[in-house]
Amino acid sequence: MPTRDKHVLTISSIPSGLVYYFIGTYKNFTFTPESQGILDGGKHFYAPQSMRDEQGRRVMFGWLREGRPDEALQAAGWAGAMSLPRILSLQPDDTLKIEPAAELTQLRRRHLTVAPQAVTGQRTVINQLSTNALEIILEIESNAATSCGLEIQDSAYPQEGIRINLQATELSIEQRGEECATA
Repeated sequence: MPTRDKHVLTISSIPSGLVYYFIGTYKNFTFTPESQGILDGGKHFYAPQSMRDEQGRRVMFGWLREGRPDEALQAAGWAGAMSLPRILSLQPDDTLKIEPAAELTQLRRRHLTVAPQAVTGQRTVINQLSTNALEIILEIESNAATSCGLEIQDSAYPQEGIRINLQATELSIEQRGEECATA
């Protein structure tokens, strides 16, 4: 995919489950990589496709693979979903910038703000939510903690939940006790 005077090549790796990107030049049917990285470290974003929109932005979508067993996928009759759109651009230093499409903010409806609070190791429960979609903006100020986390659980399905943990520079997401993503 061309971006400014550079091109970005993406490769979806089956063994690792990751999508790698390479930034370089493309000339005379030859791509010459100059830098590389991991496009998405979650192991569920796969086979990305991109296009240039009417504003000239490079918009990327990917297939979100699931972690459910094959039997569960077959029983449900469906597998995976398409990702939300991401905008790709090159920074002045030729590094890749990835951000959510600004248009996604139009999907936001009712807001709930929880007042800042000190976390003492005790569980804080927020019961005011009733939704089928959720965006969480969490700001953490830590002076001494080496890790913190957030758990999301639907009261109608107490056996299911998602736990988000931040430890040093590693973010992990677990569903029903099975790790499904690390970035």
